[in-house]
Amino acid sequence: MFNAPPPLSLDSHQLYLEIPESLQMSEQAHSTPGAYQRAEINQLCFQAFLPWFREEFDSSAQVYPNTAALPSFWEIVNGTTISFDSSGLVLIPTLAMDGDELRVQQEWVDIPGWAADYYIAVQVNSEDGWIKILGYTTHHDLKTKGIYDFTDRTYSLDSEDLIQDLNVLWVNRQLNYTETLQAQITPLASIPQTQAYQLLKRLGNCDLKFPRLAVPFSVWGALIAHGGWREKLYELRQGLPEQWSIPQWLQTGVTNLAQQWGWKKRELVMVPTGMRS
Repeated sequence: MFNAPPPLSLDSHQLYLEIPESLQMSEQAHSTPGAYQRAEINQLCFQAFLPWFREEFDSSAQVYPNTAALPSFWEIVNGTTISFDSSGLVLIPTLAMDGDELRVQQEWVDIPGWAADYYIAVQVNSEDGWIKILGYTTHHDLKTKGIYDFTDRTYSLDSEDLIQDLNVLWVNRQLNYTETLQAQITPLASIPQTQAYQLLKRLGNCDLKFPRLAVPFSVWGALIAHGGWREKLYELRQGLPEQWSIPQWLQTGVTNLAQQWGWKKRELVMVPTGMRS
């Protein structure tokens, strides 16, 4: 690992960032090899991206909601949210070398509390120690122009439809060009605690490899949008000792994740459109 420097790009808009050699990977338990790999590439991705983003764009940018919560996301979905300047972006890492598309799981698009303003496709080369920024899009463009795949519940955009240069994102915001960043999202109906209890018992079984596809999205989305229920699902899938029973957990009144995200406490903003690379 970390044997070679990032290659030179023929396209000046494509950004390569080195994965720090001193990177400390946090030890995490996950229920499947796929989830473990997903957690690993997401760690490499955000820890290479965030220091650069803080230096170049916003020194206050941070992982959201916090690093301690990340394993419960990576157990079930691919992606890491970064909050900055009252907005949010989701890093979507991939190991694919062709980089022909951005593919985003539905949770990041259609759960109101999870939907970000921007989505960034990132190629991760853990062997040689670098990441490559393939480009970004907005929630609005992903939702309205992306192709939805019912089989794996993802939205995808071809690479040619992405904006390659991240400077465009920042310049547009600084110049206040008008653009609708987010498309309308249908609210998810809340589910009663008794139903959540049954879902956690069922989906918490680690023999179920793809819990996100095991129930209708409206039900699944409502379950994991709740920070406490998502954390409990993660614990159950690891077979961790229970500090509380599921009914006790449901009664703790853990704040819904959407209410924890400060950058969500605003109306949809109209900001730049403008340049495309």
